[in-house]
Amino acid sequence: MLNYLREAPGYTCTSKILLRICKADTILLYAKNESDEEFILRGFDTRDNKKPDKDLKAEDLTERNLPDVLRERMDKSLFFSSSSPAYASALNDFSLGSKHLWCMGGAVHIKTGGIRYYVILGYKKRPATRGLQSTAYFYWLKCESLLRDILPSIHSRHIESATAWNIHIQSIRPVHPITWEDTSRAPLVNARRQIISYAMTKVDIGELLRRAVQMSSEPVYTLPAIQNEIEKECKRLHMNIASMISQHSELSERAFWRDLDDGPFINIEANALTKEQAFTFCALPMTLLKFITYECLYNALSYFEAKISVRVNFELWSGDESVVEKLWITLTVANDMHPEIKGQVSPTTHIGTSACETAAAAVGGLFIAGKNSDSGLWVAQAKLPAFKVPNELRMQIYDLLK
Repeated sequence: MLNYLREAPGYTCTSKILLRICKADTILLYAKNESDEEFILRGFDTRDNKKPDKDLKAEDLTERNLPDVLRERMDKSLFFSSSSPAYASALNDFSLGSKHLWCMGGAVHIKTGGIRYYVILGYKKRPATRGLQSTAYFYWLKCESLLRDILPSIHSRHIESATAWNIHIQSIRPVHPITWEDTSRAPLVNARRQIISYAMTKVDIGELLRRAVQMSSEPVYTLPAIQNEIEKECKRLHMNIASMISQHSELSERAFWRDLDDGPFINIEANALTKEQAFTFCALPMTLLKFITYECLYNALSYFEAKISVRVNFELWSGDESVVEKLWITLTVANDMHPEIKGQVSPTTHIGTSACETAAAAVGGLFIAGKNSDSGLWVAQAKLPAFKVPNELRMQIYDLLK
């Protein structure tokens, strides 16, 4: 179990363990490098998997939204505990509809590496009795020694992958614009890309990615839940496009898109999972998987004739040896080519392909795209690593994961 926590791609399972042991409802994990002026939020979690109370922005991911007295304790690496709800109110933003009663915080005393950590635990169901505060403090001391071993390992791997990806996304503003005025493309491609651009005004992928880079709390999902997440994004994009088509009939005609009321042209495919697979939990870079899904769909929607297929498979790990059991999450997006654009500019020339390659490589995965010589379909495929939660750990925190 300790090997998994050290090798995991993010802090999620570690956070769940702390919530369980310290009997807390919410956890915030802050970190500060020697060059940082303030502590930065690296991960947060809740006992009941609630979403944030609002859309978190950059200013919410620093220590600035915390009470001054708590910030002073953080700066001096001192323990903090207060039974006042006023000091715990900052945690409410990270748990929808929650009103925390009290909180406590403690530093993780790591002497090497030039990085400092501070953990804040919030309680919303059990009042701050002296007995509970004493018990929570006792178990925090036990957890702190464990965190000294785990946190540096996770952080070093996260920084390695995040640096590569951050360099790329900072070079394109936004992540990259969906252009529709390229004279080298067929007119229907430009018309389609214009519709897609309008549809994507409702989805801020750039903000999601920047948050994923700044934070490293990779979520934990069951395998069916991973498939469901991708299916939801496909349906969401389909509905947004349908809405734009109804508002821009002229563009729809130029795009050669049929009436979407006939049914979705994005076909979701999924292999049946075994009982064991259905109860398998794994941590993976879900934000990047969604980003790559969108990029592949932008391309497929621009060039397809009749149907687009999207499939998520799970394969045995075939990469480097690891003390932690891994899986490959394989996303495949395939589409036929419209007769109007066959022989025109290759879909691989756009910047989205480069973005997908960079995203996949940043987390130890790979991305390829090209025409399948047998089927004649254009196929884009991403393979991202996922870290399987070991059974021993899964049984201890199952109710916090599901």
